[in-house]
Amino acid sequence: MARETAQWFFTPQRPQYKSREAFQGQFFTTSSIESVADSVVREAVQNTLDAHDGSSDRPLIVFRLHSTPGLPTVDVAPFLDGLWPHLEACKEGASDLQENGHCPTLVIEDFNTRGLVGDPARWREPEDKRTNDFYYFFRAEGKSSKSGATRGSWGIGKFTFVQASEVNTFFGFTHRIGPENQPGGPGPLVMGEAIMASHMLDGEAFTPDGWWAVNARIDGFETPMPATAGEQARRFESVFKLERRDQPGLSVVVP
Repeated sequence: MARETAQWFFTPQRPQYKSREAFQGQFFTTSSIESVADSVVREAVQNTLDAHDGSSDRPLIVFRLHSTPGLPTVDVAPFLDGLWPHLEACKEGASDLQENGHCPTLVIEDFNTRGLVGDPARWREPEDKRTNDFYYFFRAEGKSSKSGATRGSWGIGKFTFVQASEVNTFFGFTHRIGPENQPGGPGPLVMGEAIMASHMLDGEAFTPDGWWAVNARIDGFETPMPATAGEQARRFESVFKLERRDQPGLSVVVP
């Protein structure tokens, strides 16, 4: 696992890529969902229940909203630097958000759960879908490992976090159950994702997807990889006031 510094990067548009707008929000406009808050709570709770670690303790989910006035922008800035130019190219008024002295932030943490298990370096869909929650949370769109009696679906459900974010962004911070020598280790692992639209910046075209990640080279391709145990992970935990320490589970941060 690479341990270099994570930062924001977007993939340059190439002729073989389609220009596209983010479309997943249409899946959450039915009459049964009255607001973005409803969809965020529903999806987070469903997926927490599905991620139960199998112990006798019930899964627990905690929602915290830092909104009055929010987290200091100066503290959050290291995790958003590099995102702003791309956001401004897609969203009118983005500069006003950057100049705000505080950043309203939603934090969702689950406990007595397994975390995002699986090899974080895998970029192809695993044959056994149950073995790589990390892949389905960060690397898949419209795909899910869920079936049968399971309730949630990170395939589309995670887009609710983007809907809830004024900067179209969310972060995942996870500790995982399993052996110390599992690919990627037990954690912490932290990575961010932004979903915007195809856009132009300084004369260059970019795809909608951005990553706060370590830009590693895997199988000959540039691949976003999570920041691992180190200064960035510890600072992330502190800045966003996570309750998680080394307990397995997932913390989602929506600025």
